[in-house]
Amino acid sequence: MLKTHWLDGKCQHRIDYIIVTLVRGMVQYYKNRHKCQIVGLNGKNLVMECREEILERAADIPSNSIQKLNHTQFCVTSKSRPGLYHTVDLH
Repeated sequence: MLKTHWLDGKCQHRIDYIIVTLVRGMVQYYKNRHKCQIVGLNGKNLVMECREEILERAADIPSNSIQKLNHTQFCVTSKSRPGLYHTVDLH
């Protein structure tokens, strides 16, 4: 697709090599970075930080503003915009 749409069908072996090298290098880089984040090195674990923020905010939601739709879905009344509901799916 790259050659057909962006390089006008030209046979660019060098660009293919560069792209493959970048993709392989980037994937390995992000795998290594993720492993470091899991053990607490190399910056914050963004997933855990986001989860902690959600749990902190969840404690502020009054129970009467939550309506159960089924065993995995709920509606929560918006605090900032009355009359607006947010759907929450546990999956």
